[in-house]
Amino acid sequence: MMYFNAVGNNKLDYKKARLLLFAIPVVVLLNQFLNPGVFDPSAFGKIQIQTSPRLQIHSRDIRLLWALNRQEASGKAVIGSRYEPGFYRRYVRGNKKFTALEKRYGGRAIASSYGPWQIMYVTAYEMGYRGNPQDLANAATSLPYVMKYLDFLRKKLGDRDRAVISAYNAGLRGVGTNPVYTGKVIAYLKQAPDSWPVYGNS
Repeated sequence: MMYFNAVGNNKLDYKKARLLLFAIPVVVLLNQFLNPGVFDPSAFGKIQIQTSPRLQIHSRDIRLLWALNRQEASGKAVIGSRYEPGFYRRYVRGNKKFTALEKRYGGRAIASSYGPWQIMYVTAYEMGYRGNPQDLANAATSLPYVMKYLDFLRKKLGDRDRAVISAYNAGLRGVGTNPVYTGKVIAYLKQAPDSWPVYGNS
């Protein structure tokens, strides 16, 4: 903590004080420029504030994220989780890969979708997420795993929007089994703006 000591025989030099107060933010801004993502002004002690770097999102995916958000969350940034009992029965129950997760968080939590793009917890987990299911409701938390999943699907299916959208909802094995869902997202995609402040990345 920085403070001025006005106790003593010498009077406080206000010109020097004003100069010092001007210099502090300059040092802070210079540090931020040289070390983006980390706020670490030594004048304030050993405090660091980590900030999440913005994702570089291709314009094609910006439009797709908008369309998926319209379908999954009616365009909202904040929406409640959605439990998928059919998903639990088909993919979670009895699956040894998820036994420990089910014991830790409960079957309902790990068979639910979260956030503006309603990504399934299990899907995020397979994309590398290791946090609490409920934290995926935060757009900044779930967005990187939504992007990883879309990239994974494109690598498997190519740049075929209809197939990628279908798989996003039904998985790779379910491509083509959900024409109503796919059709709605395709319709939104045709209306999607070329740019928008993507939730969790603005």
